[in-house]
Amino acid sequence: MVIYEVRKVRWIPFTDLSQYVLYHSKQNFSASVSIPVDFGSNRLSFGLVDDQDQLLERFAGIRFGYENVDIGTQRLGLALRYARYHERWQPATISDSIYRERTTFDPSITFAFDPRLRLTAGLSLSDLELQFPSIHSENSNAVTASLNYRHVWQIPMGDSHSFEAGYDLRAGNHTLDSEFIFTRHFARAQYVYGHEKNKLSISFLGGLISGRAPLFERFSLGNTSTLRGWNKFDVAPLGGDRVVYASLQYGFGGPRIGTFTNDTGQRRGIEALFHVFYDVGAVGDHGSAIKARHSVGFGVGRDTFFMSLGFPIRSTRVQPTLQVGFRF
Repeated sequence: MVIYEVRKVRWIPFTDLSQYVLYHSKQNFSASVSIPVDFGSNRLSFGLVDDQDQLLERFAGIRFGYENVDIGTQRLGLALRYARYHERWQPATISDSIYRERTTFDPSITFAFDPRLRLTAGLSLSDLELQFPSIHSENSNAVTASLNYRHVWQIPMGDSHSFEAGYDLRAGNHTLDSEFIFTRHFARAQYVYGHEKNKLSISFLGGLISGRAPLFERFSLGNTSTLRGWNKFDVAPLGGDRVVYASLQYGFGGPRIGTFTNDTGQRRGIEALFHVFYDVGAVGDHGSAIKARHSVGFGVGRDTFFMSLGFPIRSTRVQPTLQVGFRF
């Protein structure tokens, strides 16, 4: 017998504003904070971000957003997002492709087949101020589409399961007056099994880029959530157009030390589970050798609060990496 939890949920939830404070001992601090203002099915948001964790560059700036998750029907939603960032680069990433300012405008429409499955389509319009050979602007304008699925269920004896998967497509083309012509495919999936105070998590992601893409579109591994223990500037300082990654994590014991409700209305626990993990991944460019890298580690916490120590597996001296973070 399978037990389903029945409760009223939005078919299209507000976008997770990705608020966090993170620390990576090789890449320093990253932080993002947003202020949402909800009125019915509408949301306005304002945010500040200073992040070295997600991309190859450290980007800092402001972002604004508007969403309507019920345009006459709970199946249809609209989002408009604007951001302006100043970029800083590590010496290993300096190339003729770096830019010092990035401005983006991302309009999109979402259709929900049901509360678990959603299709989003839109545009991503970016203006980049490149530094070499002289300061000049180039556009990176792309058509975007994504398909996302998430399902959570329980069975007797307290076992719980969750599965989520997504596929993203981004394509820059001449029709949109883009000077970067590329196609970017990215897929991800995660399964989590819980039994009493034990949780097993299996994650996978893979991506492929063809054509010339700007640096913020290129793949990297080695931050607080992928290939933990490695420094992404040692793995692939300029990123890559191919990536594959998998992770296995097991957590056990530890009390729930608190709960909070995030900006999407989901009630989430702050758990002090002890966990161990194994990560493996490879990133690089087509036509060049791509080396698989491995790491192992342990820590406490899980999705909301975590603190872990990762050890890169390599033949030279192993230097562990500390990662601490709170995502809310």
